[in-house]
Amino acid sequence: YWDIVYGYIQTNSEWDGIPEHPRILPKKKAIFTKVGEYLGLSRQTVGKHFKDLENSQKNDGTGLNLIRKLENGDYEIAVLDAEVATLIDNNTLRVLTSACNEHTISIYVYLFSRWKASQEQEFVFTYEQLKKVIGIGYDSTSNNYIIKDILNVLCLMELLEIQADTELSDNGGYKTIFKVVKMRDSVTDKVAEALEARRVKNLDK
Repeated sequence: YWDIVYGYIQTNSEWDGIPEHPRILPKKKAIFTKVGEYLGLSRQTVGKHFKDLENSQKNDGTGLNLIRKLENGDYEIAVLDAEVATLIDNNTLRVLTSACNEHTISIYVYLFSRWKASQEQEFVFTYEQLKKVIGIGYDSTSNNYIIKDILNVLCLMELLEIQADTELSDNGGYKTIFKVVKMRDSVTDKVAEALEARRVKNLDK
């Protein structure tokens, strides 16, 4: 459920500031057509994701219970226990939903959750693990470029730092492994930095 639609819901939700109160997505921001236009998804796809995230709305009872539609049309977002949720910085989530796809968000959250679970210590991951996270085939290397491209984007955004190494394979010989050595939960606002540099430059004139 850590996909682009849930990211949109979190980013566009509102909170009254009272502890334990849930965040609310106003109905004016839950129009599937407009959400789809913003995310580059069809209205039907957005509607399906909303149903997946809801509680009793799915006929098969497999809703994730993360959001609940209220009588006035707003959506209430479930308050998750800290033991089962890793909160991502809201600005970072906004950037990811604006500039990336759901696969990028899912992989970032997966790696960031492991980073926190390992007490911010290095850990090893595999392409196969990341393929399973985003639900693509993992029996072939022909789609490795998808994982590579996503990792490159996260590294360029300075959210992720990785190293490559080799270790003995169970089948003999050596195999390549990847290691997360550092992660960040905030994106540097390069545009804001450029505007500030311009402001300072104008003051010096």
